[in-house]
Amino acid sequence: MKKRLMALLCAAVLCFSMLPVRAINVGDVYFTAVNLKLLPLSMDTMPTWVNGVLYVPASVFDNTVTGVDLGLYCSQSSTNNTVTLYSLKQMLVFDLTKGTAYDHHSGQSISARAVNRNGRIYLPVEKVCNFFGLEDSYNYTQYGYLVRIRSEAAGFNDADFMDAASVPMASSLQEFLRSQQPADNPKPPAVDPPKVDDDPKPPQDNEDEQPKARVQICLGFRCETGEGLERILDTLERKDSRGVFFFSSEQLVAQDDLVRRVVGSGHGIGLLADGEAAEESLSRMEKGNELLRHIARTAATGTLAPEEQREVLEEENWACWRETVNGIPRSNERTTAAIQRILRGIGTRSRTVRVTLDDSMATANLLPGLLDRMSQQGNREEFRVMLPMETMF
Repeated sequence: MKKRLMALLCAAVLCFSMLPVRAINVGDVYFTAVNLKLLPLSMDTMPTWVNGVLYVPASVFDNTVTGVDLGLYCSQSSTNNTVTLYSLKQMLVFDLTKGTAYDHHSGQSISARAVNRNGRIYLPVEKVCNFFGLEDSYNYTQYGYLVRIRSEAAGFNDADFMDAASVPMASSLQEFLRSQQPADNPKPPAVDPPKVDDDPKPPQDNEDEQPKARVQICLGFRCETGEGLERILDTLERKDSRGVFFFSSEQLVAQDDLVRRVVGSGHGIGLLADGEAAEESLSRMEKGNELLRHIARTAATGTLAPEEQREVLEEENWACWRETVNGIPRSNERTTAAIQRILRGIGTRSRTVRVTLDDSMATANLLPGLLDRMSQQGNREEFRVMLPMETMF
């Protein structure tokens, strides 16, 4: 199978050899794929961000269009303005007028909403996938970002799929750029096709020729004291950044106003697994979700848990935060030293990094400088702070 794919790729590369090539900025281009199908690159399929949450057009979930195993029904009238997704066993309804969503069979509210952008309906991809047992992923490629929705039947993992889809993505990008050009300037910038090298050479040590890396930063906050939480939220709002906040049951009660602000501002929310054993943590988190439903009309499925409890919690369908860098300030550590330590831990390789912080005043003091440093682009690196979706835990 892979040999066949490589043969197809080589043939397609020959077709592209007639194009003038030069690199272009594709940072604002988003592809969408469903299982093994790369959707045409157009505004009808292109995802968008809404308050730090990734949305895709509702048509992406229409099995008559994309083949995903869901049905789509839209009802737009003066009394019923809804979008309904359904499978053989489940039905999810978005009410655009009320800005709510609910499980049609149980009546349970879902912490999600649909949005209308220029007459096109968008749905939160993570929420929909979680509801119907699908997987969603978000990756940066040479030709733009790729948002992929997968069912259990999907054959390729993301890495193999991106390798196989590189030529179609290059072609789609070329056509999309051409379609966006005004009539008096029909020639779009050319797109670099993927290269096939029959005689690969070892990498050179010239740093100026190293490829630009992209590091996706996910911030997770351990909320146990509440000391600096308000200032942390102020900073994130000012910097237009999002994180996920893990609360203990005690802090849910003590900081209920700020918990509502966390949810209302588009941040992720989770619970701390703070029991001595996984069974105790499960019991405490169940009570925490009861509090969350009362305080903010939502529930958490993500947790910050000790390593020895993760296997049990994941069997109970909890998404466990897997820390890459422990950024919690140390005792008597200067703010500048803490920022340098965190940045060293992040590094510059192209990947997703999960940084754990807390809700202390020390974190509140270092966060503005840390976000400023992350936003500064060097010659070879670019840090991007992203909303940590549970698929990225």
